[in-house]
Parts: sequence; C-alpha cells; structure tokens
Amino acid sequence: MSIRTLSRVFATLALASSFIVAAGHEPAWATPAPPGQPTSGPGGSNYCFTSGETNGVNVIAGKQTDSPTENDYWIYQPKGSWDTACGASAPTVVPLVVVLHGLSDGSNSYYDHYIRHIVRKRGAIVVYPRYQPSAAPNLPTSPADPASNAIDAINDAITTMSTASGIRIDTTKGLGVIGNSWGATTGFNVVARASAGVPSWATPKFFFAVAPGMIGYRNTENPPHPELEVDSDVSHVPTTMRFACMTGDRDVWPNSAGEQGCDKLFKRLKDRGVTGREILRVRSDFHGWPPLIANHEMMVENPGWAGDALDWYGTWKIGEAYVECTQHAISGSCSYAYGGTSDETSLGYFTDGGVTNDPVNPIVVTTTDDNIECTAAPDPFATPPTSYYTPCANFRYPASSGYVTGDNGNGLESNQFAARTKGGGYPSGATYASSVNSTWDAHRFWDFALDQDVAAAMRNDGSEIVVDGIEVQADWWADSTAGSPFLWAEVSWDGGTTWAAKSSNVGTTSNATYTFGGATDTWGHTWDVHHVANDPDLISEIGDGSFQVRLTTDCGNYYLTPADYTCYGVRDFNVDAVRAKVYWHARPNIVTNGGFELAGSWTNVGYQSGCINAGGTGGCLNGGTSGVAETLTSEYLLNNSTGSTKGQAYQAVSVPSTGTYRLQALGKVLSAGQTGSVSVWNSTWTTMYCYVQFTSTAWTFKTTTSSPATDCSLTSPATVNVLLQSDAGANWRLDVDSVKLAKVV
Repeated sequence: MSIRTLSRVFATLALASSFIVAAGHEPAWATPAPPGQPTSGPGGSNYCFTSGETNGVNVIAGKQTDSPTENDYWIYQPKGSWDTACGASAPTVVPLVVVLHGLSDGSNSYYDHYIRHIVRKRGAIVVYPRYQPSAAPNLPTSPADPASNAIDAINDAITTMSTASGIRIDTTKGLGVIGNSWGATTGFNVVARASAGVPSWATPKFFFAVAPGMIGYRNTENPPHPELEVDSDVSHVPTTMRFACMTGDRDVWPNSAGEQGCDKLFKRLKDRGVTGREILRVRSDFHGWPPLIANHEMMVENPGWAGDALDWYGTWKIGEAYVECTQHAISGSCSYAYGGTSDETSLGYFTDGGVTNDPVNPIVVTTTDDNIECTAAPDPFATPPTSYYTPCANFRYPASSGYVTGDNGNGLESNQFAARTKGGGYPSGATYASSVNSTWDAHRFWDFALDQDVAAAMRNDGSEIVVDGIEVQADWWADSTAGSPFLWAEVSWDGGTTWAAKSSNVGTTSNATYTFGGATDTWGHTWDVHHVANDPDLISEIGDGSFQVRLTTDCGNYYLTPADYTCYGVRDFNVDAVRAKVYWHARPNIVTNGGFELAGSWTNVGYQSGCINAGGTGGCLNGGTSGVAETLTSEYLLNNSTGSTKGQAYQAVSVPSTGTYRLQALGKVLSAGQTGSVSVWNSTWTTMYCYVQFTSTAWTFKTTTSSPATDCSLTSPATVNVLLQSDAGANWRLDVDSVKLAKVV
C-alpha cells in the first residue's frame, strides 16, 4: 500500500469520526472491533479434524513427472483426531478440491491457512499446483498454458493419492475448484477442460472465483499471451455446476480484475446454460479498527497475515460452504453458499463494548446479468490506444453512512445500516432504514467505490476520463401519502462541502425505486478524474475521499397558503437501499510521438520578481523527474514575492506539425485564494491557444481537456510561447514541476 493510499485510509477514518451515528449505536469515542472467527458454520472454528493446523494436516510435496524442474504442487491430506459430533468415525475417503494461486503467488504459504481450513473442517484433499512456468513476478516471455500445467499437476496428484497411506480421494464426490486472481482465470479454463483433462469421475461440482484478474490482458502483444484469456469453448462445463465469483469494492488492480473479471466469467457461464451463478460483492467497512478492506488481495495471506472477518465470513465461509453443500451433500450448508440468505451475506458484527453491535456491511449478491456485461472495447493499454474505452456501468452500494453534525434533523435514526444494500441482508432481520415522524431529516452515504472500474481502465501516464453522467437510485416509501412526502437527493464531489440537488416524485406507501440523474446528467458539474503521471493513485471526484450522496426527507404541501401540515413532522420515511452509478469513457492516451517535455531555460518577462530559481541551474522549470513533486528545496519556482503585479516566464518551443495538441502540467499555488496558469500563445503574443489554471495548494495535474478550456488547435507548424504565470497579488507564487505539450492521436 502506497503512502498516499494509506493516508487516504486515515483521512477516511478522520472523516468518519465527525459523523454522529444514529441513536442506538456506539458513542463517538468507542472503537468497535471487527468480528473474530465464528465458533460454528462453514467459516467457524469447530473442526471435525481436531488435531490443529499442523498436526491435523499432512502435506505431501509433489512434482509433475513430465516437468521435473518446474510446476511443483502440494497435496494437503487430513489426519489426526476426529470429533465424533461430525460422525461416528473419521472418513477413509474425502472429496478432491483444487486451489489455484494468483500471479507470482506460487508458494503455498500465500494460501496455507485457507487450505488447512478446508482440509480440517469436514475433510477434503486439496491439491495446490504451482502452474506458473516461472516463479518470477513477470509474465512468461513466450506463450504458455497455465491451465494445462494445473491439469497435469492434478492428474499427477490423483495418481500419487491412489497409493498413498491414510485418507484418500473419494471418487464419487467430483471436483471442487477455487481460484484467486489469475488463478480464477486459470480455474475457469480447468473447469472448461475438465471432461477431457481429468478422470471422468472428477466432474466439476463448483467453481469459486475470487477477484479474477488478468483476463485478456496483453493478448494483443507480439508474442501474444493466450494464457491470459478464458476459453471460448465451454460446451463441456456441466450445467449443474455451481458458480460464485467474489469481488471487493477496493479491487482497483488493473487488467480486468475483480468486478470486470466476474462479469466476464458470469456471462460466459450464462451462455453455457449454467443456472447456479452468483456474483458476490464484498464492501469495505471502516466502522471499526482495523478497517476491513475488500481489495484484490483479500484472499492472499501476505507476510504478517492475521486473518479478519473478510476471511472467516467471506472467502473461508463461501469456499467451505460449497465443499460441504455440493461434495459432502450437507444440505444445511447450502444456505451459506448461495441463495442470498443472511447465512451467505452476513460478515458478522462489530463488538462495540457492550453497546448494540453493528453489523459489518453484508455481501451483496447478484444473480442476474442486469448491468453486468461490459461493452466490448479497445485495449486501453495499446500504444497508441484505439479509440475510446467503453467501461462497465454498475450500480454500487455505499460502504459507509451516517448523520453529519450540521445537516438537518437526525437522519435515518432507525436501522441506518440496512439502507446500504437492497433488502437489508442483515441477520438481525432489518431490511430497511427509517426516519420516524420526520420532515427535513438528512442522511449521508459514502464509500461507493465508483472509480473502481475507472482505475482498472487507466494507465498511470496522465490519462483522464470524461464523466458522462451520475445516476443515484433510492428505494423508499412513506407510511402515508398525505401531505405529498418526497425525497431530495444530492451529490457532492468534494467530501460534502459542495452539493448539487434533485428531487423525487411524491412517494407511495409501498417500496418503489426513484431515480435521480442518469447516463447523460452530470448534475451541472464537470467531474475531475485523472491519473497523475508516474503516480499509481487516482485523483478522482467520484472516489471515496470525495463522492457522497445525501438524502433529505421533505413534504410537498406545507408551503401552500394556507399551509398543509399533514406531512410535516408526522410522516415515516423508509429507505430500503441507496446506490449510485457513474457513466464514463476514457480519452485516448497522449503518445510521446510529437510530444515533448519542456525543459531548459525559461525567460523572465518584465514583471516584478518574475522567475525565481530556488535551486539548481537552468531556469525556472525543474529539470527533475516528470510528474514527480520534488521538495521545494530542489524546485524551480515561479514566484511573485512582493508587490501586486504578475510574475511571468516563458519558453519558446517549436511545434513540428499541425493538429490538436494537449497541454499537461503539474503544479500548485502557495496559499489558498491564489491562482496561476500555464498557457500557450503564438509567437507574437496576440493569440492564446489554450491554458490550464491552478488554484490548489496541493500538487495537481491539469490538462487542457478538463480545466478549464479545450485542447490547443494549431493550424500550422510554428514556434509557440509557453507562458508560466503567477497571477497578481502580494506574495503569490506558482510552483511548476513539469509541463508537457503533446499531439493528440
């Protein structure tokens, strides 16, 4: 996790501390603890094999017979004491499960606790193939087939276990497949080829994919990488197989990971006719400490791993539930595996020191392909990229909510957490939130992770996207229509400082969906979403540090003359769910052909102070790394240190060809209220082609597509002047790290 990402976590926590939570929940000074491992259920600590993680499991290190130098595999076999509550005696045969690792996570240490849980819970033999041709973190340099490697390892392990001592494989229970990241992509292909690749008894019973990644990435390169694509032939996948794909709302790892990966697998199996399909969306929860972060590595046991609720109630519970339901045929475990029941969706409860415990944000289950399938799109990683990238547009539910001091009323004071997902999904049975006897009560929702797909589709090279529309939906109703009750919905792009509002129609007395905004409605705001060059973090007004939704209850008739107070202060407003969707497209990247960094000497223009060199030689622009905000001691600064006139410096550059050029700059001003700019002029200073403006004291990346004007249209090759300007004001200063002028292709 980068320092900036970590700082955002703390910023989110700081924001949360300013919220007054609805009555009946923890006081502001409490530090709720996330739930520990449950004592029962598929994710619980009541193991049938009771000898412990070490003594209850036998690990057999195997090797493929046809490739002795690569593709190790491990076999996990249950052993030791048996709890007679699970049966009169320990079984002699148990089901076969395959667990497939992510990219470069070939060591079994990354999934060791997970595997031992499945082995010891009810009994299973788990094969863990290292299917990657190399343990190096990079992709293979030549085409390879991880699924074939995995199938070879499975077959070799089956042969090994046929003569091994102790518990063996039950050949009547079929095959279970669990894959993480690239292992989920590989697992899909293992399932698709199982009928031809493994013994006929090993029919796939279930496939559990967690944060599938790498699908289709780099498959247009030379040489191509077909190993990163899922098989198109799924005709041999049993239609009775159960499929679940789990994705986290903080899975912003690129290359079709998480949400986009689940979408693709879901659609492929739908076309095959597999009816038992679910997508499980896990939402981060910052209510307690440490926070529960549903990112791309929520299944991986990195060094220092200690386990959390997303393991025990998430990946551990769902994976083991499928083993118990589909292979052990334990019917009582099926409600934990699928169906959208509270057994499946619950991620446990926080411990709030004796006060009413709040639930962790439950899993959101999707069983249809509504808003799931992505539109086919060009590869945004190609150079140059082809056309625009058309992303998925998925509704997302908030991970956090609360009443904020200074807002109206006291918010949704009853069961506020239930409004974070459709139907509640909480074991307590609360399916909606309420504001009782209210009018003009406001409640906020945030942490929607709207920029998840955005981050996955953008390179860290200064690319940017255009937000085409924001859509908010609220499922709500009132106890009566008297007085015309309705809702206001507002969105904020700056953490709740600035809001844009829309109102609903008059509510009904039954649960109904009301839509605010839409695919082409930007709420009167130009949304800023871009990457800073060479910086992995996304600067985003639709991100969790910025985007919020606020609902406010209201009545339609108390402004009449005479006023109608039949609604004011007496209506009950019930909110089942709040969700938001962003519609967007990516602009083509700027390539370096015809583009150039501006460096070297900058000429002071005759205003007071003008260009001040704060270190090094060569003028006013830092000669350091492009896009990296160095310390001020090494920065060249454009500084107007005294007086009230502008500080200016310029550089004359030659434009090699006609066309549209994009100006990019990284800069900041010294203090709030100051402004500065970078602009492009003709050689005689009579025409300004384009400009960007800076108003923030934080390093900010600006391009001529977003702030505030358009690209530079240069009709003939010529010399142009690029001007740095600190606007008029005593001690005003513009700091500039890099300036680039590049042709749009």
